[in-house]
Amino acid sequence: MPQALLERPTGLQQGIGRAHDEVTSRSTDAKAFYDQGLAYLHSYVWIEAARSFHQALRLDPSLAIAHVGLSFAYIELNKPADAQRALDRARDLSAAASGHDRRHIELRTLQMASEANPRDAGKRLAYRAALDGAVAEFPSDAELWLLKGLAESPDPAERGQGAVAASIPSFERALKLSPAHFGAFHYLTHASENTGRIKDAVTNGQQYARLAPKVPHARHMLGHDLRRVGRVDDAIVEFEAADQLSRDYFQRENVPAEFDWHYHHNLDLLGTSYAYRGEMKKAAGLLQRAFALPTNLVGQAVNKREWPQFLLARGRVEDSLAAARTLVAHPHPVVQTIGHIEAGYALLATGQYAATSTEANAALRLLRAGAEGGGLATSAFEGLQGELFLRTGQREKGRQFLLQAAAKW
Repeated sequence: MPQALLERPTGLQQGIGRAHDEVTSRSTDAKAFYDQGLAYLHSYVWIEAARSFHQALRLDPSLAIAHVGLSFAYIELNKPADAQRALDRARDLSAAASGHDRRHIELRTLQMASEANPRDAGKRLAYRAALDGAVAEFPSDAELWLLKGLAESPDPAERGQGAVAASIPSFERALKLSPAHFGAFHYLTHASENTGRIKDAVTNGQQYARLAPKVPHARHMLGHDLRRVGRVDDAIVEFEAADQLSRDYFQRENVPAEFDWHYHHNLDLLGTSYAYRGEMKKAAGLLQRAFALPTNLVGQAVNKREWPQFLLARGRVEDSLAAARTLVAHPHPVVQTIGHIEAGYALLATGQYAATSTEANAALRLLRAGAEGGGLATSAFEGLQGELFLRTGQREKGRQFLLQAAAKW
C-alpha cells in the first residue's frame, strides 16, 4: 500500500454517513475532516479514512486524536509499524489535548496492547475496564459507546464483523445519543447476523444503506442479508450498486482496484448470487475477475477458492485443478493450504483417491505448522477429509469429519 496514496489530499464528501465527536481544534475544517475520517472507519473504507485524517493534520498538526484514527486505518491496511508510530505521535501530543481526546488516546493505547497479545485476558479486561470508566466520564459520547459495543467481542481487534449479542445494548445506546448514526446501524447489522436475527439484520442494513448511500459496503451489507432471507434478486441489485460505486471511485480517485479489500469481497458475493440464479456466464466473469485481482489480505486470498469451486461445479475439472495450483503457489501457507484442499476436491471428482490423499496430507502438514490464520482453512479441510473417507468406504469416519465441518460452518 503506497504511503503516498494514503497521504494524498482529499476533499469533504457527501453521502458517506455522518459521524461526529467533540474533538479539540481551533480549525473547523480540521474537525470536519476528522469526522469524515471517523465516518470512513465505521464503513471500513481504510484508504479514505487515512487520507481524511492526514488532511485534518495538515490543517491542525496538533490534533493528536487524528493520529489515533490513523492507527486504526494503518492496522487494517497491513501497516502495523506505521500504526504504532501514529499512536506514539498521538501520545507525544497528548499533553496539550483536551481530557476527552486524552481519554481516547489512552483507550487506543490499551486496545493496541491487547491486539498485540490477543490471548492475554488481562490486557483485554484492562481495556474493557478503561472503556467503562470512559463512558462513565463522558456518557454522551456516542463514539465511546460504539467502542464499548465492539469490545464485547472476544477479539480485541474487533471492528464490527464479529459483534456479539452483548454488543447490542451499547450500539442501541449510541443510537439514542445520535439517532442517525449510520455506524451504529452498521454494527447492529453484523450483530444481528451473528446472533441469527436475520430479519433484524435486514432492517438495520436498510437504515445503514439509507444513511450512507455512497458507501459500497453499506449497499453490500444490505445485499448480504437480503440474500439470506431468500431475496436474491434484490440482493443482486445492492451488490451491483456497490460494484458501480467502487468502480466510479477507482476512476475518480485514481485508486487501483487491488488496494480495496471490499471490492474483491463484493465481486465474490455478486458472482455467487448470479450462479444461484442460474446466470452462469455472468457468474463466471465476476468470479474470474475476483480470482485474478492481487490482494495483500490473507482472508481475501483464501476466498479466491470460489473460482476453482465454481469451475468444478461446472464440470471443468482440469481448469479447477489449474486454479487450485495457482493458490498452492501463493507465498502464504494458509493460501497454499486452501490450494491443496481445492486440488484435492478436483482430484476426488475424477476418482483419483491416492492423489487426493496426497493433497490432503500436504494441507494437513501446513495446518499443523500453525501459520496465523490457519482457522480459515479448517472447515474446508475437514470437508475434504470427510468426502474422501466416504468415497473410500470409511463411512462413519467420513460422517464425523463432515459433522465437524458443518458445525464450524
